[in-house]
Amino acid sequence: AHNALGNLLGDSAEYTRARRHYGEALALRRKLADSDGIAGALNNLGIVAAWLGDYDDALARYRESLQMWREQRDAFGMALALSNFADVHLAQGDFDGARQYQEEALRLREQVRDAGGSAYSIYSLGEIARLRGDSAEATRYLTDSLARFEALGEKLGIAYTACSLGDLASQAGDTARAAQLLERALQTREEMGDKRGVVECLEALGM
Repeated sequence: AHNALGNLLGDSAEYTRARRHYGEALALRRKLADSDGIAGALNNLGIVAAWLGDYDDALARYRESLQMWREQRDAFGMALALSNFADVHLAQGDFDGARQYQEEALRLREQVRDAGGSAYSIYSLGEIARLRGDSAEATRYLTDSLARFEALGEKLGIAYTACSLGDLASQAGDTARAAQLLERALQTREEMGDKRGVVECLEALGM
């Protein structure tokens, strides 16, 4: 219940409250000696710490969760932790580190045929390329991830990718396509109550 509340609060951009509930979930999981649950709670605490800009805590949480998932030989969990490591390195401007972790996550996800996870890793590789200024590579990754998300019916993934592709179109001077993509992303994020995503889309539309 605490974990579910943390998820809902995180999606509603109430990060401090989400962090508190994830902490309660972790304490209960440790009391139960539930290894998989502990790793999951640590991962969630890492995510919310990253959202709050507490990157040192985020990396520490991911490191512990990764170690636990490695001990359990859980490829899905390992890939999740590695992907989140990549997100923190990207937020800190370490493009090479972010790409290295994300490529390892993608390798694991493809190995276990995790279609959704693979699509997110490919999206993230596109974001890394976009933010480092490689528009051609970014377009290639993001177009691939959008097709995968559409095939899966993954609305949030579609919104993420459409927003990034819209930003690329805007930079290239194709404002009509940019507006179309960004409005698609904005509508989806509004429907899902994704406040953080709505802000990102509005900023991109404003530019």
